[in-house]
Amino acid sequence: MEQLLNHLLVPKDGQLVPAASESGDASQNPPSIPENTHAYTNTSSGTAHRTNRPSDINKFSETSKKRKMDQMDFAPPSGQPVAHMEPSPFANVSGGFMIGGPDLQSVEDFDRENPWEPKPKLVAIAAPKVNMQNKIALHDICQKLGMVIELDVRETAPQCFAGSIKIGQAVRIEDKGPFRSKKEAGEALATAALPLMQRFQLDNQQYENKAVAARKSIAEHLTRENWVGSLQNYVQAHVRGYVVPDYTDYEIKGNKPQFACTVTFPGAPGTPFGSTTEFWPSKAEAKKAAAREAVLWLRSQGAVIPATQVLPNPPSKKRKHTEIPPQVVEADGNSTGLTQALTDVDVNAVTSDSLPQRVHSMVTFLGFSQPTWDTKPSLPPPGTLARDQSLGGFVDMACVFVAKDVEREPRLAGCIGEVKNVYGRKKAKEMCCLEVLRVLEGIKQSR
Repeated sequence: MEQLLNHLLVPKDGQLVPAASESGDASQNPPSIPENTHAYTNTSSGTAHRTNRPSDINKFSETSKKRKMDQMDFAPPSGQPVAHMEPSPFANVSGGFMIGGPDLQSVEDFDRENPWEPKPKLVAIAAPKVNMQNKIALHDICQKLGMVIELDVRETAPQCFAGSIKIGQAVRIEDKGPFRSKKEAGEALATAALPLMQRFQLDNQQYENKAVAARKSIAEHLTRENWVGSLQNYVQAHVRGYVVPDYTDYEIKGNKPQFACTVTFPGAPGTPFGSTTEFWPSKAEAKKAAAREAVLWLRSQGAVIPATQVLPNPPSKKRKHTEIPPQVVEADGNSTGLTQALTDVDVNAVTSDSLPQRVHSMVTFLGFSQPTWDTKPSLPPPGTLARDQSLGGFVDMACVFVAKDVEREPRLAGCIGEVKNVYGRKKAKEMCCLEVLRVLEGIKQSR
């Protein structure tokens, strides 16, 4: 044990000394115990006995320490070197230890050798410019074909995009990218879909050209005869009551709408004439095609249907309008001042003006406001409907003046010239105007 302590160095008073000398000094100079310290010793009877003699305590501690040291065997095996402890290089002259060793650099020296520098600013990398020419060309093709582009661009990660594009049943493309921006993803998808749509447009154009050529050949037959008029004449001549052919129109909406038509009438077979799959660029052509099929079937069944030619529309007659220069006259006390006074108008005179124009002139001359024409649809009496008349053409009409004029002239109260169950608005208004002119002429003569 003493040999081991001789090799163990401990700091003391700024120097490293062997641990054995330190332990010897401690044994020679034991620590003093205060006089008021009480010690306890074991007696033969097993009870504790208190004593105030410090010498007994020192002897007991030294004896127990020596006994313990003698029981420990530190002899090394034969042939093995004895361990030798060198002084620690981290020991300080003051008796302490330095963390990091004698080569530890001070903070000032470290800051001097490594001066502080600000961190460089982060500059975002701008996304590259994207030319959208392919996307524009794709939109133009789809607009001409009446197709809708379904473009879906989503962000899969920060600044990483993917997407898919769908155009009807013709194109469906999905690209996981990644792309740096939504514009770049959209342009890439449009670039992939553009050649497919160009091929689809070419095939569609060829199909349309064949369909147009076929329709032209059929359209020549549609214009040779008034098929709609021939069918209507046959139905009205051979079916009792007011019955007209029943047409049903079908339409495909889009940039270029297309139409189909079917027709049925009493006495026709269960399947309507026409087609729901053969489309035409206008409703009139689809209606002519359905009526032509019905007329050809009737003729094949032995029906005699004279061919009616399609006559050109007569030139429209220009309405003759004779302007009567107004003359300024002094307004009487009954004039409202809101209408323009004209010269005397003869109701019975034969002029080129129509009855409504004559009513307008007379009302202006008398100083009244222009009346309103109350028109309501009506139904004809049973059994009075002619073949050339339709149910929706009958009206009831009456002339109604404003309340201010009725206060001035009680003869203008109520519905003047009321007519009922008249076929056609023009005819009904002319019949109503005759009665209104009579009333206005009576007012004029009474003045």
